[in-house]
This record gives sequence, C-alpha cells and structure tokens, in this order.
Amino acid sequence: MYKTFGQPEIIILGLDLDDMHKIINNIGEEVRKGQSLKIGEKYSQFLENHDAQFVEVDQKHYSDYLGWDLWFYEGSDFPAWQFVWPDKGNLFPWEEGFDKSLKNIETLLV
Repeated sequence: MYKTFGQPEIIILGLDLDDMHKIINNIGEEVRKGQSLKIGEKYSQFLENHDAQFVEVDQKHYSDYLGWDLWFYEGSDFPAWQFVWPDKGNLFPWEEGFDKSLKNIETLLV
C-alpha cells in the first residue's frame, strides 16, 4: 500500500484469516479508487453492519507483526496502521462498555 499508493501498510488482528484477506483487499480497492484513509475516522464499508477505524501502529511492534514489510522496505521507514474492529455493540477497545473478553483477541499495537 505504501509503495504503490502512498498509504500506510495495514494490519488486522483477531479475525478469521479469510475475512482479514478480504478486508485488506477491499481496503486496497478503495485506496486504488482514490479514497484516502484517516486515523480516527469511522469506515462502514469494510464490515457488515459495523464501523471500523484505523490506529497508528507503534514501531516497537514492527518486528513482531510486520516482518515481511521490514524485509520489503529494507527497514522500518514506512507507516503502518491497524484496522480496528468493534465488538457486537459497535464499541471500540478504547470506548466505555467495550466487551473486555475481546481485548486478548484484538491486541492494539499502539
């Protein structure tokens, strides 16, 4: 995403692998069409009946989660954002009332 479109690399945690691939491909298609992604904005087109948001990945997590990107970019000089999905109540991990049982499934890399 970064090399081709100038948009951050995207990582998703905690969902089914096939679903994560579909979401990444959908994000890429939206960017290819000209959509610019933003931190903190809610996106309704990537999940059925739920919003999603992006947060910036702290570089301290790059080696654990973005090894291929580190190889591809020959270092950590690239931005990465995490696609964050909400609980069934459409609440995000940082919001009051978020389902705490999901915190270990969707680790935030901030």
